[in-house]
Amino acid sequence: MDGVMTEGYGQRFGERLRVENAPAIVTRALRNADMAVTEIRCDNPPLEMTGAFQREDAFVITLHLCDRPNHEYWEDGRRALVCDFRAGESCLHDLKRDPSALLDKPYHTLFFYLPRVALDAIADEANVPRIRDLSYKPGAAVNDATISSLGSLLLPALSRPDQANRLSVDYVLLAVGVHIAQTNGGMRPVSRPVRGGLAPWQERRAKEMIAANLDGQGAGAGMPVIRRPFFARVSPFRRSGAAQLANCAAHRAVEEKATR
Repeated sequence: MDGVMTEGYGQRFGERLRVENAPAIVTRALRNADMAVTEIRCDNPPLEMTGAFQREDAFVITLHLCDRPNHEYWEDGRRALVCDFRAGESCLHDLKRDPSALLDKPYHTLFFYLPRVALDAIADEANVPRIRDLSYKPGAAVNDATISSLGSLLLPALSRPDQANRLSVDYVLLAVGVHIAQTNGGMRPVSRPVRGGLAPWQERRAKEMIAANLDGQGAGAGMPVIRRPFFARVSPFRRSGAAQLANCAAHRAVEEKATR
């Protein structure tokens, strides 16, 4: 982050939402780019606005885990929408545009932190042009089954951040980034054949690895901040297969949710 401490996740993020407890997991799965997820639950909201966030070139994707009716939202000081969120729906926010909301109802939400440098790294690894901006409607609820499914995979890890499976969290957060890059940024899906990408047997193995670690109890448990570069750990997978590997995680998440 070039020496700038972000307010996009963790305790500093929780303070802006007027809560004391904001468990988070940070992954440095992409070189020089932090990605994170923060879980916040507030049963007794303070009936006031969120605090001002430090403006930065980053996005936050909210995944609502309970219904949140009549949610009032502002960007750049202007009221955007009053929206009814249902559990499982998500919304995208641009931290350059001073997002704020009225905290007047109980909520339980996951917040995915996705900085510009992570989007650039995802595009570079997929060997496609970098994304200029993300398309979204401020404050609007989106029924995105992929984000909902990926978020559900992270809840066990967030309940025990110190026991979170490093590799699984890498896969899931990278999958969130790839999905947003494709869905909101127009990044082309990774097509086949991709030079250095995953062979069919490697993709099957990736899905097996993800399935074996969905509950966060597999081998490799470690600290909630994951520092070792993702691409140094995915051998025998080549670096340029990373976006493909993330897609495996996203597809597996949706499959798992559909069979519950």
